[in-house]
Amino acid sequence: MKSRLLLVAALSAALLAGCSDEAGGEADGRYIGDLDARSVPTGPTNGTNGAELGHAVCTDLDDGADAGAKVMQVAGLQLNHMPQFTTRQAEIIVYWAVSDLCPAHAAGLREEWRDGA
Repeated sequence: MKSRLLLVAALSAALLAGCSDEAGGEADGRYIGDLDARSVPTGPTNGTNGAELGHAVCTDLDDGADAGAKVMQVAGLQLNHMPQFTTRQAEIIVYWAVSDLCPAHAAGLREEWRDGA
């Protein structure tokens, strides 16, 4: 429950803060590029708001969350009562968050998430 609240709070803050034109670092830029290359929306209102969602995923993993549970949580996010991401997109979001932003959690990844199963 704590990780879900953290993820929702991070998304809410990101949506309210608006979108920054800067990637916020080399790792953030790689993450956004990897998502863009796989057609995952990265915008501020219907996407990952740059690297914000990836950082929230990493924070939850740091706190002991399971990567598979994070995929299901991201897939369950809603915006205006509509699903925000498909399960395929959620797999990609989590895979590249770990690969680009918090590689210490790579052991929890599934290779099929790389491009969405």
